[in-house]
Amino acid sequence: MLAAQLDPEDLRGVVRAYQDTCAKVIARFEGHIAQYLGDGLLVYFGYPRAHEDDAQRAVTAGLGMIEAVRQLNTRLAQEGLRPAPTQSRQRGVQLAVRLGMHTGLVVVGEMGGGGRHEQLALGDTPNLAARLQGLAAPNTLVISAATLPLLGGFFVCQSLVQLIMKDYPNLLDFEGSSRYLLPSLNRLAGRRSPWHAAANLHCASSSPPKIARPWSGGNGRLPLPPGWPDGGRLSSCWPLAIPNPTWRRRSASNGPSFASGQGAFWPSISMAWQTPLAAVPRACFPPEVAIHVVRLACERPESLGRSLSQWDCAELARQLIATELVEDISVATVRRILACHQLKPWRHHPWLYPKHPRDAAFYATVAELIDLYTRPLHDDELVLSVDEKTALQPRCRLHPTQPAQQGNIPNRYEHEYKRGGALNLFAAFDTRSGQVFGQCYQRKRQQEFITFLEQLDMEIEPHIKTIHIVCDNVSTHHGKDVRKWLAKHARFVFHFTPVHCSWMNQVEQWFSILQRKRLRIADFESKEHLQSKLGQFMREWNQQAHPFNWSTKSVAKVMAEAPALAA
Repeated sequence: MLAAQLDPEDLRGVVRAYQDTCAKVIARFEGHIAQYLGDGLLVYFGYPRAHEDDAQRAVTAGLGMIEAVRQLNTRLAQEGLRPAPTQSRQRGVQLAVRLGMHTGLVVVGEMGGGGRHEQLALGDTPNLAARLQGLAAPNTLVISAATLPLLGGFFVCQSLVQLIMKDYPNLLDFEGSSRYLLPSLNRLAGRRSPWHAAANLHCASSSPPKIARPWSGGNGRLPLPPGWPDGGRLSSCWPLAIPNPTWRRRSASNGPSFASGQGAFWPSISMAWQTPLAAVPRACFPPEVAIHVVRLACERPESLGRSLSQWDCAELARQLIATELVEDISVATVRRILACHQLKPWRHHPWLYPKHPRDAAFYATVAELIDLYTRPLHDDELVLSVDEKTALQPRCRLHPTQPAQQGNIPNRYEHEYKRGGALNLFAAFDTRSGQVFGQCYQRKRQQEFITFLEQLDMEIEPHIKTIHIVCDNVSTHHGKDVRKWLAKHARFVFHFTPVHCSWMNQVEQWFSILQRKRLRIADFESKEHLQSKLGQFMREWNQQAHPFNWSTKSVAKVMAEAPALAA
């Protein structure tokens, strides 16, 4: 203990220097020191002045105090402070801090009695921060699971093992609690936190390691202090260089690394990990680099004069270097930045711009179809989803298709094939039973569609008085000949899906099953063989047919954007 190592006058000077050092760092980030508790401090962030980034301010201030205390140790050593003569070993004073931080709701009010009153926060938050401080190793900051999401990815955190604390079970879970923190490259928009407490920053006395080694030039690793778990130790420092628009690649080698920039608080922190000697230390970049990476990823390459269809990590790194935003940056660093912001600019997906607004008529049609799919039907009603799967080719292979073999050898089919024409499958899916009616034709015209309707008319039992047909709004389904046929067959009632809404036709789901299970490997001798196999597949399906369930949740999702119709 310091009291046993120093005489009272030196102890007062050390504690006062420690308190002044911490107060300067806290004031830099607009924190509020509520109490001086001996050699500890109770600090509020978010009261009495709130900021949107109070969580980041609190963590950055905590890391800054760790570095500031390290610099204080150097100054104390230069002043020649020594332990009391009663100590057998002559060791210099070595200060360390333990920090705990938790975020939560509190009630702030005046407390005290007599002539002394203080504005204190009451609630579980300061108590939990104090308990977290007790779990911290020297020169480390422990944050709770409630604080971690508020950091916005600005820090890289290492999780603690799961701990069970008295009266606060599972406060520190494996995913949410962190002992070591490192600034990350992304800086999301600040979120207002209710209150932050960095409690009980106790000043402790500890001896230097027996083997004091500097940073290794080969791998940038630090030795672990005795009794520390495997993981790492952090070293932090404040920006010392002059702001420069070109961000240089920084790495940890033979001492702590520094970062400079145009922001107010950018601690440069390098972290040592227990990895092989060949490992290379990770570079540190200020948040502005991440902002530029995100901006580029969210722009089309053509707008910047690049002949690329989409960005990838390598091209983004080249673009940053070409525009002199950085001197050097690795592809892995760009990938980590994009992952933090959930960006994958190398992916693409087709998109259809709506030609017509989704007005009340659109939602009325959608509501009508949903009603057909979900409401109880009368005994004399039937709902069929009808559509065509066109251009089905037999594709006779030059050599027979080989089955799967042991050794993870998949099914193999010959690449080359002979053309043998194509068929068109007309299918009707019963939305209540899952039964499928189907027939193949050489062409897709109104004549074939009418022939298929006549087949349905013969196969469906006569007691069904109303047959609802859900189909796409194409000329094959509502041409002149079809309308004449419908006028003579009153039990067929047509319902057309809106434009580009084939997903509402349930037979499309059955076509997807057909494609995966029967047509994925197309190897048929002729069109007759293909037609025979399609008929066999439908018969096998009907033996175990099942409907597609449009649940209440699915309906609510479809109709979520229909305020006019709901009104």
